[in-house]
Amino acid sequence: MAKHLISTDISVEKPALGSASFKSCPQTNATSIKEEQDGPRYQESVHAELTPTIDTAVSEPLLDNPTAEQDGVLHESDEDDIPYYSDIEAMVLDMDLDPDEQDLHSSEEVSRYQHEETKRAIIRLEQSAHSCMQRAIASHGALAILYGRHSKHYIKKPEVLLGRATFESPVDIDLGREGRSNKISRRQAIIKMDKGGSFCLKNLSSRFSISMNSKEIGPKQSLNLNSSCLIEIRGMPFIFETNPTRVKMYVDSMKTSQMQEDQIQT
Repeated sequence: MAKHLISTDISVEKPALGSASFKSCPQTNATSIKEEQDGPRYQESVHAELTPTIDTAVSEPLLDNPTAEQDGVLHESDEDDIPYYSDIEAMVLDMDLDPDEQDLHSSEEVSRYQHEETKRAIIRLEQSAHSCMQRAIASHGALAILYGRHSKHYIKKPEVLLGRATFESPVDIDLGREGRSNKISRRQAIIKMDKGGSFCLKNLSSRFSISMNSKEIGPKQSLNLNSSCLIEIRGMPFIFETNPTRVKMYVDSMKTSQMQEDQIQT
């Protein structure tokens, strides 16, 4: 009787493979879960051999593992492109960052492109200002112009007197209009054009000098003037500008008049 019971218990504890009781056995499910966690690939082969009818949804998490591994490879490749701190530090230390030893303008490439647009803009402004000034001189029928910060003086004669205008001593160009009349002499200087169309400046002062482009013109001395030159008289700056076309016309007319006079005399 005892042997019969033991054999009966054994038959109950070991059900047939593929039966419903085997599927619902908790111990078998626990073992299946443990095997799935410890060895997914081994569990998949065991299920394929023992229970072909088991749902394949259990092996779906295994499909994500290759993707995760691939993602890990991609991240590792991205990290390989990022330089290490030591590499950056070495690169910075190799650079010459001392401004005293490195001249940025010494490079031909830098000097070629540095402030190129600014240079072009300045050139265009200078050309526009020059053209505007030439038109203004021609419209006034003048030979040249002397202008400062607060005044413009058109020169229409071959010789003009510069100074401080008074009731008793008039001048051609009143420099007192610049605002420092107390520093200007009544007869400060003379601008004269010769027969060839060249201008010169003579300093009439007996005490103070005049500068032209940083060249000093002492008392009672003269110096040739160039177009677009800077003249400083007692600390007041002036620009002297000529109109070559008007000057040439005037010189030609003077030559023609002189020739006619010579013919009349002969």
